[in-house]
Amino acid sequence: MSSAQIKIFLLLCSLSQHVHCYDKIKVVTEVFKPFQTQQSDGQISGWSTDIVRHVLNAAKIDYEFTVLPWARAYQTVKHQPNILIFSLLRIKERNDNFNWLIPLCTIEIAFYTLESNHGISINNLADAKAYRIGVERDQAKKEFLIKHGLAKNIVEVDNNQQLREMMKYQRVDIIIAAKDYIDADKNINTFKHLFTIQELNRTLYLASYKDTANTDVDEKIKVAYQQQKNNIQRQCAFSEKQ
Repeated sequence: MSSAQIKIFLLLCSLSQHVHCYDKIKVVTEVFKPFQTQQSDGQISGWSTDIVRHVLNAAKIDYEFTVLPWARAYQTVKHQPNILIFSLLRIKERNDNFNWLIPLCTIEIAFYTLESNHGISINNLADAKAYRIGVERDQAKKEFLIKHGLAKNIVEVDNNQQLREMMKYQRVDIIIAAKDYIDADKNINTFKHLFTIQELNRTLYLASYKDTANTDVDEKIKVAYQQQKNNIQRQCAFSEKQ
């Protein structure tokens, strides 16, 4: 669906109270332990997933979760109507383009490398210019690196599994990752922390993209969150940073 078609579709929805403008809302995400974990039967759970499910059920929204590589999930919410996305990091560069519906968890982001890479040391962002940095496509981490003059250092991959493989085969020197993600995955416990990126220590959200959002659905979700937020059992650290 083109952007012009999306705008016409959403305009018709806003003008008519009698048109059923959506059936099931698609909620896109990626596997990102411990925030989103996919079980062997395809079901997803996790810290962020549990919060999203709680609020959408309270809002009586008919929805389905769809697990995609992050870059595809990010492009889907930007180009198709009636799509929600999580866990989306709220940063300044994205702030005006999205509707931030449910704050989920706060994360700590840092540079990591393999324990065996004894010669790698980072004490500030400038030090990172000496290394190849692995990031996932369309992640806030990539936008951050470009903003700070590290575009030439970026090695892009489609998902976090590929990121680990790139590190394993020494195609990147360092990666940017969430502390909880590193701690949760036993397969990457050989990684060591190098430098915490304070500017990226922010809050993850369930969000919609403003150009494709269903405003009725968004409003229902926000109301349900306000009604339910004291009942949400968070398994993660939380600070509603902007």
